[in-house]
Amino acid sequence: MTDTIFDEWLRRLGYADFGKSLHRSAADVDPRHPYAPELNALLAEDGSIRARAVFDVDGVPTVVFVSGDGTPLTKVELNHVRQRVWNQNLAQIILEIDSDRVLVRPVIKAPDSLEIVTAEEARPDGPFSGFDVSSNSLARRLPEWFDAGDRVDRMLLTNLSVCVREVAQAGYGELPVDDFSRRLAELLMGQVLFVSYLEHRGIVSDVYRSHHKVGRLHQLVTERDIGGVRRLIDRLKEDFNGDFLSDDRHDPWQSLNAFGFEALERFLNRTDMSTGQGDFWNYDFSLIPVELLSGLYESFLSEDVQSSTGAYYTPRHLAMLAVDQAFSASADPLQETVFDGACGSGILLTTAFRRMIALTEAREGSPLSFKQRRQLLARHIFGADINEMACRVTAFSLYLSLLEGLDPSDIREAQSKERVKLPTLKGVNLLFGATGDFFSPDHGFNGRTFSLVLSNPPWIEPRGSDVTSADIWAQQMKAPVGHRQVAAAFSIRALEFLSDGGRLCLILPINLFLGPSKQSFVKHLFETARPIRLINFGDFQNLLFPSAEHTCHVLLAEKRNSRPVVIAVEERFDYCVPKADMSLAYGRLTLSSNDRHSVATRAVIDQQDILTVFMWGDAFDQSLLHRLGVFGELGDYWSGPKKTRRWQARKGIHIIDRQREPVSAEPLRGMPHVATTALGAGVPVLHPDLLQPWPEEIDQVSHISDEVLEVFKGPRILYTDGFSKEDLSVRAAYTESTASFTASVGVISGPHDDARLLRFVAAYLRSTLARYVLMFRSWTMLCERNAVRLVDIGGFPFHEPENADKPEVARRAFDRTVELMLKLEGLPDLEQRRAYEDMESEIDEHLFDYFAIDAFERAIISETVALLLPSIRPRSFGNLDTPAQTRAGLSDVRSYVRALATALDVWIARTNGNGRFDVSALSSSAHAAGGMGAIRIYYKQNNSLRSKANARSDSDALMALLNQARADGFGRVSAGFGLGLAPDAFVWTDDALIIARPLTRRNFSLRQAFRDAETIVEQVQFNNAAAKVA
Repeated sequence: MTDTIFDEWLRRLGYADFGKSLHRSAADVDPRHPYAPELNALLAEDGSIRARAVFDVDGVPTVVFVSGDGTPLTKVELNHVRQRVWNQNLAQIILEIDSDRVLVRPVIKAPDSLEIVTAEEARPDGPFSGFDVSSNSLARRLPEWFDAGDRVDRMLLTNLSVCVREVAQAGYGELPVDDFSRRLAELLMGQVLFVSYLEHRGIVSDVYRSHHKVGRLHQLVTERDIGGVRRLIDRLKEDFNGDFLSDDRHDPWQSLNAFGFEALERFLNRTDMSTGQGDFWNYDFSLIPVELLSGLYESFLSEDVQSSTGAYYTPRHLAMLAVDQAFSASADPLQETVFDGACGSGILLTTAFRRMIALTEAREGSPLSFKQRRQLLARHIFGADINEMACRVTAFSLYLSLLEGLDPSDIREAQSKERVKLPTLKGVNLLFGATGDFFSPDHGFNGRTFSLVLSNPPWIEPRGSDVTSADIWAQQMKAPVGHRQVAAAFSIRALEFLSDGGRLCLILPINLFLGPSKQSFVKHLFETARPIRLINFGDFQNLLFPSAEHTCHVLLAEKRNSRPVVIAVEERFDYCVPKADMSLAYGRLTLSSNDRHSVATRAVIDQQDILTVFMWGDAFDQSLLHRLGVFGELGDYWSGPKKTRRWQARKGIHIIDRQREPVSAEPLRGMPHVATTALGAGVPVLHPDLLQPWPEEIDQVSHISDEVLEVFKGPRILYTDGFSKEDLSVRAAYTESTASFTASVGVISGPHDDARLLRFVAAYLRSTLARYVLMFRSWTMLCERNAVRLVDIGGFPFHEPENADKPEVARRAFDRTVELMLKLEGLPDLEQRRAYEDMESEIDEHLFDYFAIDAFERAIISETVALLLPSIRPRSFGNLDTPAQTRAGLSDVRSYVRALATALDVWIARTNGNGRFDVSALSSSAHAAGGMGAIRIYYKQNNSLRSKANARSDSDALMALLNQARADGFGRVSAGFGLGLAPDAFVWTDDALIIARPLTRRNFSLRQAFRDAETIVEQVQFNNAAAKVA
């Protein structure tokens, strides 16, 4: 196919408009690109893939373009390409360009997966266009093409895990199935991967085998040739040295029986080890990324070991983000000495080492030799871990990185002429055992400092009486480590390994920076290390780590020179809270401009809830919540000494308490019982008909006291500690019926004189306002589970009518709400739900009046609860298309531009300005696959008329406007530290300000309109000032 025809197709599908995101040849790839080796392998003219072009989004190769030489590719040729791209574990779409059509297929094997785009159908915003891919519309339309379970990383890691288990259980004949047999199986599979890598990359080639008279590993396994394996392993030990092939290198082969060899053969034949089927592509270790292989450590860890050590495999894209972030703050990354004190599989060290190789080669303008890479590794990369196997896998990963990309002939020449071998890392660069225990006084690197500590420390919180080295260290140092969190202790201890001005880049459990119980830790850490950037991945539960339910923060901080310090009021850091969206289907992490904040360090230390509020909110929400809480909080009613508390707040009766001897539940059998299901009726009152007998199967409880019996009667509010994804609210209900309940139900009880007040609070807790408050007060709901804690409810703003800003208005709202509650209580059970649905909006309005919430604030609160609240924590790839991420309709865009025009008028009045804004919006037509929207704003001075607003759908006009904006600098950009910044650029063109962004409901919401108004005013003021200077 001619270049002219190929270029025309790129133009028709809009890829030609994306500038540096479209890679046409290996020679043009920036060696500093994070995926430069993979791009070079795809585009190499003499390679196995020979792509005509590669399109990346946020730097991640996503679409591979291929074409035949005059004739279409055969099925065999195409599958050959797909197999190799699959092994890279990056790009997910293959576009085969023909003269009159484009054939589109996923990289993975998916049935009925061919799509065709004809010349007549091709559009820059049509199916399989650049916009279709970059806006995530394609992943929404064809989610089966992006099934994570079919990617090479999942397949390889799953099969490794199964193979290790099978070999450990039955592959060593008479040996007992214990830690020793498992260690042998782990060592065996590590050697298989290491040798496979050398063979597939041509380092151990036919010439090498012929010269040294050794066989190919797969053939030796098939023939059960233990002697041949021994000769091969010894030869590799002689030529490459290193730590991975140590004195125990023959142990895993020595007693391997026929079953063990059979399991190995199935693995090497790419059989699905779980099903026995052989229906996926061959592994090609010449293409599988080294970082992916370093993830094999996770496959060696059983669930028990993971839970006891808190060790979890760091995903490749998270490792790359951490390294990008660490190096982004470096004056000279090539001078860094990098230390990982809990190196595990070595993926962070491997990623850092590969990045240093790329940066060095870019600076030198030529590839590094085997000897130069060896020196770079020895001087700059250091690690430690308690687990010996972890350090051996780290060495394995670093050796592969050292060899990656080198010409096999250069390696052989270095070995034969210069006698250069793989460096010894054990005991020099890598420590394990007692000398690798991060908290041990015998640590091998004690007294030594590094410029960068880069680590994903254990997330374990030890239970019971066992004392760990972290406990001993924290106690000796009086470190503020709550719940014995090893990661917290690690963060503080890491500063001792840093040189002055050195930096921490740590992947830490999500709960370490959230919640009032962590305030002393945050204060201590931020006073000893200046935070530069904190990335909160709380929205990524179950999505970031394949085997860990919880998610993380990534912290970048610089060691302060001395302590104590007085933190300047103006000191600020970047707080980024990316959301789980369809970008994950492409293996990308994307940051919207909405989710990047600059926060004051001192403010976070003093008001830690800022980090929770800014997960989905901004300064507006922080200000509103502060104003609402000025007159008090609900927790004020049950705080302080017991004797002076107005109300009681606690949990129900515990069934099991390991600290107490159980007692008989017989005294409770004569009392009605409140099951948690009774509070799921969806109304703020508990009907007596919903009460049940005490559960027959519960014969014993932990304790029955007068205190708990007291809250089983009288006016009170009951609420469950959990709720469903479909009903994200406090399941609160008022009752006066005497009844028992277990610890899964919370209670707020008061005297009979407060019955009306408690009724009002029950209505409040079920309201839209309460859901809004819960969203910005409960970090556990945002990050971990659908649960509400007493401490969350205690932080809800509340005051009595006479203490309100407008007491008369508050009293009317209070009385009317209580009347509605009494009316609800008087209805039969089956009528309450419908009646409450009819009065719910009225109760919401009364509560807004009670708290003096104005119309603008009401609109934002209601939109937040309807749009953002259901979008938190999607938890699975199938749920990534949340309400906030769904496509905005023309009515949404029109509401947005009206709100934007109104907000701009408010700004004009607030600043005593004059003039007006003309606001117009163009959005993609309904048929367009890649949904985008663009807003054009003109400012007209000396005109007192109100601002104008209009919106329409017109894909052709939109594309013309975006092309014009591109010429003036608009484009998808990097956030600068491993996150792609969603296209939310403000660009001046022809005296108009253009805003362009994906056409999602969140991007065209009322909240966004008011945020944009502030930015637009700043842009106009800056532009006018610049014009005056000019």
